[in-house]
Amino acid sequence: ANGPSDFPVTFFHLGRFFQKPVRMHVVDGGRAREIIYSDAYFDMPADSPAHRLPQNSGFAGFRFQEKRGGKLDWRTNDWVAFLGASYFRAIGELYQYGLSARGLAVDTAVFGRPEEFPDFTHIYLETPAPGSDTVTVCALLDGPSVSGAFRFRMTRGVAVTMDVEKALFLRRPVARWTGGPRSTIPTASPFGPARESASGGPSTIPRTRSPRLSRMKTLAASA
Repeated sequence: ANGPSDFPVTFFHLGRFFQKPVRMHVVDGGRAREIIYSDAYFDMPADSPAHRLPQNSGFAGFRFQEKRGGKLDWRTNDWVAFLGASYFRAIGELYQYGLSARGLAVDTAVFGRPEEFPDFTHIYLETPAPGSDTVTVCALLDGPSVSGAFRFRMTRGVAVTMDVEKALFLRRPVARWTGGPRSTIPTASPFGPARESASGGPSTIPRTRSPRLSRMKTLAASA
């Protein structure tokens, strides 16, 4: 929250429902440095068990707060959030969060194959130019069947526009993968090919209102 950006960044603490650590990095001048976890970043009771976590335990996620000096108090209002190593979402025009999305879903609704939701393991927060309404976040993705890299360019306008690019590298063959699946359940019918509900969009995500995923480019390769 004390960084140079007009949009302060705050972090989510690890907890019962968000136990997978994510490593946070800040990028400035073409160089990245890790943000080391410390309980001093959080306000918590003196007897909280979180104080017993070791240094560099990682974070559950992060969020961008509203602009300093804007019409909303940045301390209590955020506009995009990444949480739980896999989920991300943004607000709409009414300042409300809607569905969450994941980076990738693998082999959902495929008979005889376990589904996978790879995690974002490392986040890189680029320092935006002064006065810019666009922030850029890069993320490394990792799962049993695939690894990859994502770039999110997020613009705070009337609502939020996300431009998402990703490069995927397969470790083994997969039957189905879905980019940017929403947080509901894919469905499949025994009378025809599997179809994907709100949790499984096509590889090119159309513009929606909350958040607006305006482009999702994909490069896939075998590793």
